[in-house]
Amino acid sequence: MKTIEHTSLVLLLLSLLLLAMVGAAVAFQAYTPAPPTFTAVPLDKDFSYAQTVREATSLEGLRKVCAFWAEREDQSRVFVNSVHDQYDKLLRDVVLALVSLGLAFGAGLIYIYFTARRLQRS
Repeated sequence: MKTIEHTSLVLLLLSLLLLAMVGAAVAFQAYTPAPPTFTAVPLDKDFSYAQTVREATSLEGLRKVCAFWAEREDQSRVFVNSVHDQYDKLLRDVVLALVSLGLAFGAGLIYIYFTARRLQRS
């Protein structure tokens, strides 16, 4: 009975330590500066928007190039924001699941510990 009591107490302390580590990781992630979410990668090494704008022969062609460029940037921004939002939701769900499992495991260990203590005394 004493072994069960000590084992459950050690597992309970380990569970609390893991919950503290999850809390520390969430706090660390919340207070560290976020890295840039998007870095433009050129699709073709020879293609250049600046060169295309310089070589435009008409105002209509220049307007089309600028409109295409602006639409592409808007689409990139929307995509990056949606991926970042999905990442935040996933992180919240993982933290919630870890905390819920840790609390359930801890509650079970507290029950085992107090039951073993009560049985040992009687």
